[in-house]
Amino acid sequence: MCNHKGICGLSGFFQLIGAAALAIAVILPMRIQFLLEDGIKDKLPITQEDIDTNSDQWKLWLSNSDPDAPAKYFSFYFFNVTNPAEVVGKPAIGAAAAVPGVAANVQEIGPFVFRGWYKNFDAEMVDSPAGKAIKYYTDSYLEFDADKSGGLTLATQIYSPNMVTAALWANANLQTAIMTATNPAYAPKSSYAAMVGFLGALPGGIGGSLSTGLQQAWGGGSLFGLAPIAASEGTPVQRMFWKRSIQELLFGKAVDPLLAVLHAQVPGTFTTTVYPGLGQVSSTMPEAARQTIARNTFGVTVQATGVPEIGTIKSLIRTSGKSLNTLSDGTTPLWDGDIEKSTVRGTDGTGFGPGVEKGSTREVYLSQVKRAVKVVNYGDEEIEVEGIKLLKFTLEENELACNNTYPPNKAFDQTMADGYAHIQKWLGVPAFMSKPHFLDADTPNGYLAVTGLNPNDEEHDTYIGVEPMTGVVMSARKRLQLSVTIQPVPDIDLLVDSTAGGYTMAPCKSNTAGALAVGVKCPLLSQVKKQIVPIAWFEEAGDIDASSASDFKAAIYGALKIQAIIFQAGLIGGLALFCCGWLGFTTAYFKKDGGASVQVSPAPK
Repeated sequence: MCNHKGICGLSGFFQLIGAAALAIAVILPMRIQFLLEDGIKDKLPITQEDIDTNSDQWKLWLSNSDPDAPAKYFSFYFFNVTNPAEVVGKPAIGAAAAVPGVAANVQEIGPFVFRGWYKNFDAEMVDSPAGKAIKYYTDSYLEFDADKSGGLTLATQIYSPNMVTAALWANANLQTAIMTATNPAYAPKSSYAAMVGFLGALPGGIGGSLSTGLQQAWGGGSLFGLAPIAASEGTPVQRMFWKRSIQELLFGKAVDPLLAVLHAQVPGTFTTTVYPGLGQVSSTMPEAARQTIARNTFGVTVQATGVPEIGTIKSLIRTSGKSLNTLSDGTTPLWDGDIEKSTVRGTDGTGFGPGVEKGSTREVYLSQVKRAVKVVNYGDEEIEVEGIKLLKFTLEENELACNNTYPPNKAFDQTMADGYAHIQKWLGVPAFMSKPHFLDADTPNGYLAVTGLNPNDEEHDTYIGVEPMTGVVMSARKRLQLSVTIQPVPDIDLLVDSTAGGYTMAPCKSNTAGALAVGVKCPLLSQVKKQIVPIAWFEEAGDIDASSASDFKAAIYGALKIQAIIFQAGLIGGLALFCCGWLGFTTAYFKKDGGASVQVSPAPK
């Protein structure tokens, strides 16, 4: 029994307070965590109330024109082919021997830096299979930043693969449509042979007007844009490459001479005269025109808000006006006829649901390849931006693998080599997306390797940095490269030089002197070697700004800090009080009055 009731009472009080402190150390931080997570789930989604009250969150979603809105920048890097004549080579004409083409050598030019702006309009809350969603159009455009571009201008010209010609070479359906429209008795030929006599078959002097238009628009007497390498040589390389400004390559050309002629004659197949370039929209375009493009070209987007299920936040339900990517018939699923693979799904890459775990995998819809791709937090890797720790997600290693490496990718036509996403199926050009400078890509068998590239992870890999508690992306570097296949075309009379008076099997100039007779075949592209030539790559970069980071840390990290302090203080204080109470009780129990030890006699036997 306790020999000092006062001490025992005080000791019991200390034990009671200590136990209470321990309970608080466990329960209160849990409650703070619950309230914090509940607050995040409550604040992240955009609601009808946000729309009705025009809340700050809604205004930021509508537009990033506010001076306090985080800046987003796009950097474009173009590849100038420095040896176009050597790439094309020379056919055997007359007594002259053929000169085989060589691998393209490219020189990277950039960055051409733009401030990215957006304005979402015609937005409304709608019901969807994922719950509440916002339906809207986006007016997205670029403003050139000369200072950040280091003196480069959009008037800079480069030699680049001719995309219009590549589309004609690669698409037998286009060839057949044109030939059939101009000659009902036309019987399609196999492979590229369908192009033989292409322009010669066009009625009404179209060939002559085409030749004149091309000469006026794309340089002197040269077809498709490049001047002859030398006046004495007389063998242009414009059939494979064109010389264009960065302005035209990025933003397009209002009336493309070749497309204008084709549109006039076969409007059902060639529905526009506009060469779109890389499909970017300039800030110099009037807003009304930009919004027309947003509606008619880019189409409507439907995106889940995360209500009632927070895990669906940012998920895309419809983009470019579609919930299912299809072939040109509008019904057949684009990828291998598979609905699941062709369905629009995944987030837009700006965020995920709260509670993102280390080592997890997420899906992001990548519009450039028209499918969802997986991103993974490998090795629990983290980065830190403005004092905030983020989980680093990168592209899942099999996403760009060929089907020999990863058989499921056969559905996406990835049959050539590792490192390429094939986009010809919907773009109509033998083109590919990859990491810049062909990072992590192999050269396909039978192809020449382009020279002048220098791939490295730090500059060319894609990643997104996700704050794990909120699921918000606070740092991102999206980097993709567009490339096109060039290849020998030995039997196309389409691409011979024209002379005044028309384009009917025009005479081929010799590479020595004089000209061959009209109608003599001149396969100028027969010596080109198959290779994948990069056109450009871009980086979409963004980081949370210092002010927003400070607000986030004050709100979230502040609460977490209080939580940690309560837990540590409660744990240490509670244990200390409990131990003091127990020590006092033990001392009092084993001590007599006056301080002598209490001896406990054995129980009588």
